[in-house]
Amino acid sequence: ELELLTDVPPFEAVAAGIDALFGVFNKPEYAIGNLLKANFANFVRVHNATGSSSNMLLHLPFMMRYAGFDISIDDYQDVRTKTPVPEIFAHSLTENRDTFVLAQQMAEGKNRGMESIYRILADLGVAMDLDAPTILGKTWAERIANLENPVDLSLGDASVIRANPVRQRSGVDVITGSFFENCAVKTSGMSDRLLSHFDDHVFIVRYYENEHVCNADFASPDLITRLIETDGVDEELIAAVVRRNGGNRVDMDTPKDMFEQGHLSFAFVIGGQGPEAYGMPEMFSPSQNLRHHRILEASSMLITDGRYSGVTKGACIGHMVPEAFTGGAIGYLKDGDVLRLDLTGLTLDWLDPEAFKRGEEVASDPRDIADRKPVFDARFKRMADRQCDIAASNVLDGIGNAARGIVPRAVDRRATKSWR
Repeated sequence: ELELLTDVPPFEAVAAGIDALFGVFNKPEYAIGNLLKANFANFVRVHNATGSSSNMLLHLPFMMRYAGFDISIDDYQDVRTKTPVPEIFAHSLTENRDTFVLAQQMAEGKNRGMESIYRILADLGVAMDLDAPTILGKTWAERIANLENPVDLSLGDASVIRANPVRQRSGVDVITGSFFENCAVKTSGMSDRLLSHFDDHVFIVRYYENEHVCNADFASPDLITRLIETDGVDEELIAAVVRRNGGNRVDMDTPKDMFEQGHLSFAFVIGGQGPEAYGMPEMFSPSQNLRHHRILEASSMLITDGRYSGVTKGACIGHMVPEAFTGGAIGYLKDGDVLRLDLTGLTLDWLDPEAFKRGEEVASDPRDIADRKPVFDARFKRMADRQCDIAASNVLDGIGNAARGIVPRAVDRRATKSWR
């Protein structure tokens, strides 16, 4: 009764909640560290089943590391890989299935919130740890023992929680690559068509030093022409990309056709947006601009060392580690570079552009290219100067990276316990 509220809760519910809290008070097995450890894997599975925000890949390691556990997003991905979880959430901001509607359905007794999610996942054969303790002083098994109908089927398509999976692939994936350690992509925000189309796909880089320049590009009526005329891009490179992505026709006079067919694809890279640079701002506007661009949404993607909004849709890769401000290779990318995305293998590689034109795919790191260092150095100076202009009071120094929750170094060093 206190999980999802649409109004002031009744006194009896508040009293019962307080009684439950004091029932576990001072019991070692219900210490916050034990609750987090016992429920970490469950948390990952629930997060994936509900198609939740990629920002949770910041919050979760943050919480766990503060509790002393040596956890990064690699542990998240390990659980995700070993326990595939279907999507059972049909949340929508435009079809009257938002969080408030979910709370209304719970208040009406048509679902039991988190308990319904655990019941459904267990019934679907997902390896939930039902013996894990909860703050109510009961295990999950005890809490769902009498829950025979986790969702009122009379809701039909109006139900936010679904007893039958919406689709089999959901959640957030962790990607690795030839020029960075890891990053995150919100799989649940991509349509099945995009997931298939962008599997083993190559993209031409168009680089931006901040989101405002990227937004201005998207707002330009001649954006398609601008893309074709990007520095480092010529007809030879475009032809190689189109062929690699399954196309057989290159027409420089009507480039829109190549974009619409999904054969010519660009990666819009916004570097220098990480936590140490500017506090890891949200790249909501660029993601929305890409999402609602009829031509580019079907062919291109966004990449950043910043983060996104919890409601982001489309091909958006973020949280890249290491970030540009600390010397990460994302800060060494240039217009005209070529990236290869493999959503099955969960890899993103930088390909040598000249070798790519010859039909070879040589995965490497742009930091190994001699002429890239001056480019990065100039960008770094602009990043440092811009800090004082836009984030003078937002200095994050002496912190762990995004993969480790952006916690202070002292907290990061203290996090040595295993969660397993």
